[in-house]
Amino acid sequence: MTAVVVVRPRTRAWRALAAAIPRDGWNRVTLTAEMRRAMGVREKSPADEPSAGLSALLSTYIGETEKNLTTLFARAETASWVLLFDEADALFGKRVSAPDAGDAYANQEVSYFSDRSAFERELRATGIQPAHAKVDLKKEIPSYRAPRGRFEVIEIPERQYLAIDGQGSPGSDAFASAISSLYPVAYALKFASKKERERDYVVPPLEGLWWADDMSTFTTARNKSRWQWTLLLLVPGWLTREDVDAARSVASSKGHDVSGVRVESLDEGRCVQTLHVGSFDDEGPVLQRMHDDFIPANNLVMTGRHHEIYLSDFRRVEPEKLRTILRQPVTARS
Repeated sequence: MTAVVVVRPRTRAWRALAAAIPRDGWNRVTLTAEMRRAMGVREKSPADEPSAGLSALLSTYIGETEKNLTTLFARAETASWVLLFDEADALFGKRVSAPDAGDAYANQEVSYFSDRSAFERELRATGIQPAHAKVDLKKEIPSYRAPRGRFEVIEIPERQYLAIDGQGSPGSDAFASAISSLYPVAYALKFASKKERERDYVVPPLEGLWWADDMSTFTTARNKSRWQWTLLLLVPGWLTREDVDAARSVASSKGHDVSGVRVESLDEGRCVQTLHVGSFDDEGPVLQRMHDDFIPANNLVMTGRHHEIYLSDFRRVEPEKLRTILRQPVTARS
């Protein structure tokens, strides 16, 4: 079953109406006869028509708005609800600038609506273009934040990345060459998204999957020459493999060697992660505590490859100030 989205122009006040969505604190309103005819909704009493005011959906806390909207759309899709977004031209009209922080925030949060593909198709069918500010995925995706000095267990959904493989020390020529192959594709993809989809974004931080035949080479028997790695750059969810193929062609036409760059889907599921501040060479003791203490103590076992997210540009930031998320996929011990 699917949700039906109805977009109406501006009326008396802008509000988001969701049929049959129970939530404490949401006001109840009466649909007009005109609205009923447009929606094909049978006559009901006002008590049967809860409304989801935007104040109940939008939050100043990062991630809370997305969680609320995800819940709303998930329930609508499974229950065949009809969603009416009133005064849609005011809410979804294209904004070309964000003169203040409030408007920038509004752009950011409204853009999440159109991440729901079915919803965006309905919007575009009305001739209304969704509003989009430049999106910084590092700030919007909760898993790009981790606590310092302690470990947390989180769930990571499946995501797609630009990926390239290699082996050896992160200071090697092969590592530098891999980075120089990834970024031309990433920026070609970003510029195409802005031009063709009117969706601009900040290229996400570099990430890396690391493994070795003997994982102690990362901790007690540290030996960088035995490390294998896959460097990653997140691909936003609204872009496809076809978009990546086109970006690879653009980067290649400009003389970049992108033959090793591919798209990789990564479904890590449950993970343990922490924020490490300092040199990469100081990660060993942190990883040892994660692998040998925290994971076994919580009845977990390691499953996937060690994952690092480089929140700092290690070409410009002093080693002692580097901020790196250390992540390890795990599963419950059987």
